[in-house]
Amino acid sequence: MILADPFRPLDIRNAALIQTAFPAMRLARLAGGGHPATGVLGEGGKFAKLQAQLVKPVVPVRRVVMLHRNSRRKSVKYWLHLAKQAEKSGRLPLARHAEVRASMLLHQAD
Repeated sequence: MILADPFRPLDIRNAALIQTAFPAMRLARLAGGGHPATGVLGEGGKFAKLQAQLVKPVVPVRRVVMLHRNSRRKSVKYWLHLAKQAEKSGRLPLARHAEVRASMLLHQAD
């Protein structure tokens, strides 16, 4: 399985090249994961769960994506990354929302 953040076009291009060489590999799009795409999982303490999944003979992509989605709800890294991407694409209300969410999470940690 290839883990990549679809917000990072170079990562997606590299994933496509890997799939050309190894067609049986599947792509798990971990949106907002950054580079490496597992950053949000690590921040959320779920990296060991990811590793446990990846050693199994068959792992549904959706299982890895759901692990990531569940982790990003409380991930400062995810919300800051989302704010940056939304700002770049002109989606200013989303960018502000993501910034507020990141700030709230940072203050919860204090």
